[in-house]
Amino acid sequence: MEPIRDLLGQLRFNATPGASAPSAPSCPRCGGTGFLRYDVPYGDPRFGQLVPCGCKTQEIAARRADKYRELSRMGLLADKRFETFRLDRGVSAFNRDALQVALRIAERYAAAPQGWLVLTGPSGCGKSHLAAAIANAILARNEGALWVFVPDFLDHLRTTFSPSSDISYDELFATVRDAPVLILDDLGAHSSSPWAEEKLYQVLAHRYDARLPTVITTSRLIDSFEGRIRSRLLDGELSRVVAVVGYASEVVNRLMSLSYDLIRRMTFENFNPQPYSEEEARRHRYNLAQVLGIVQNYVRDAQQRKWLVLMGVHGCGKTHLTAAMANERLSRGLPTLFINTPDLLDALRATFGGEGVGAYDKVFYEVRATPFLILDDFGAHSATPWAKEKLYQILNYRYNAQLATVITTNQTLEEIDPPLQSRMSDQEYCGVIAVLAPDYRKTRGALWKLRQR
Repeated sequence: MEPIRDLLGQLRFNATPGASAPSAPSCPRCGGTGFLRYDVPYGDPRFGQLVPCGCKTQEIAARRADKYRELSRMGLLADKRFETFRLDRGVSAFNRDALQVALRIAERYAAAPQGWLVLTGPSGCGKSHLAAAIANAILARNEGALWVFVPDFLDHLRTTFSPSSDISYDELFATVRDAPVLILDDLGAHSSSPWAEEKLYQVLAHRYDARLPTVITTSRLIDSFEGRIRSRLLDGELSRVVAVVGYASEVVNRLMSLSYDLIRRMTFENFNPQPYSEEEARRHRYNLAQVLGIVQNYVRDAQQRKWLVLMGVHGCGKTHLTAAMANERLSRGLPTLFINTPDLLDALRATFGGEGVGAYDKVFYEVRATPFLILDDFGAHSATPWAKEKLYQILNYRYNAQLATVITTNQTLEEIDPPLQSRMSDQEYCGVIAVLAPDYRKTRGALWKLRQR
């Protein structure tokens, strides 16, 4: 391409006396004109066409970034950076680990926005900080990113119907819908109405169909969204859901067994699949090594929707294996709830009788709808009609909704209540594995006593 500067240089101008010399061109390629001409012979389709110079492209990008920065109206969030994200906001080691993983995922997304990133967690956990840091990192590169606080966006959209509005409805809606990268903060915090739900669905459906990069933060359970929105948020091919830290219910956060240091230290790497001699394993047909392989294959599938039931005596390794599953999912930023069954029932009783029905509902529905649930020590609870009913409600919902569920129990399949036994017997949807191994803790205990003498 031949710069326009060269073409202009071929023209002769009569300088008037005393005229100042022209200033040096700001761009060596285009001479400050901002455009270049294709250097092609006459007859070529591109002959005479002008294209923006690189300097013009950067200028346009900078102006566009300024426009999106102005439209975003981020206020105090405009200063949020990944470097200032506080990892000490987590109240437990589990929370801090979850924050670290969420930070790493957000940084990677900001570097190369692709697909959807859904950040979940209770208010104040840092979701908005991470989402704002993503927007600020993109804008700092003079790329397009639009920050939208969902309730404000819907209010603003309503005001565009007013004759005095300085922006038309179509213009505002199209700007949000087609933003190169859209950050929707606090989805679900708006007052729900058919009109509001329809507008949000239109935005999300368009961006879903066009595969446009989108970041969403929400304090709500994904399962609580209207079906059309929920299906898009949970589409594993496009969307990644990351639990920033913990759950909306403080009771559920306290129930999370990964808060205990012993459970957090249980990984696949430090699991011993053969704590006995090969001859003993052969004689008793112990199968810990095979079960380890099955569990690892199960947890590798980020879109897992089946059940896995591990049956065996206390101390055979069931809890270690399931804790390792939970810890691995946590390291990948995948929502996981690991709870002890008797503790869950005690919490449900306490919230129902003491803290009110609202607290009970929050615990019950959050456990019921979590994407990946591990129920440890199933069957160790008191078998009252009320306890059986609550567990059946939780597990029946998860069975029908095809939500990944892992259960450990020292009961046999025949000892489990018939309604749940029927669901666990569904070989197409549920795998029941007998863990054949002795109580490893008793072996270690005997050695410890021996050393004390």
